[in-house]
Parts: sequence; C-alpha cells; structure tokens
Amino acid sequence: MILNKNLVNISMKEWHSIMQQVHVMELQRQGVEAITEKRLMLSNGHKKYRIADIYIPDLSLVIEVQKSKFVPKEFRERNEDYKSLGLRVIWILNNERWEPDTMDN
Repeated sequence: MILNKNLVNISMKEWHSIMQQVHVMELQRQGVEAITEKRLMLSNGHKKYRIADIYIPDLSLVIEVQKSKFVPKEFRERNEDYKSLGLRVIWILNNERWEPDTMDN
C-alpha cells in the first residue's frame, strides 16, 4: 500500500489516526469487521488492559500502529499480553522513527 509522502510531515497523533482509518477502511471493504481503540481486559497481564489500535475479532488479530520511539520492553510486554488473550499481533511501524538495532529504541 502506497500512501502520500506528506504523511511524514504531520503530527504523530494525526499519522496514527490516518493509519488506523486507512487500514480499517480497507479491511471493511473486504468484508472484515475491524474495531478501532478496542479495550481488551487482561487477567494476568503486564497491565489491567490493553487498547488495541485495530481489533479484528473474527481473526483473533490485533494491529498496532506505532510512530513514536518504542522501547523493546514495551514491545515485548504488549505482545505477551495479546498472546495471553489468544491474539496474534501485526505491527505497523513508521520507518523514520523505528530503530530496531539500537538499545536506545
């Protein structure tokens, strides 16, 4: 999927919202139920709940949209929490902010 290059010049909040909308619209176009900002309660997680950027109940799938810098611990904990609910996770990362090979990430 190719998006307008101007998306890199907008705020993180706007980018996040646009990315959610684009993916949800495409999923819905294909007849897939997709819910944004779905609160998922955890019984034994790192937190009491997680808010999935996009939740696809029929596929037991969460799509997380991430533009901000992200620490490996938070990435691991989110994945573990979703896995504890029987959910798979797909991450959409902004390549200008994602630095997978650094400890500063």
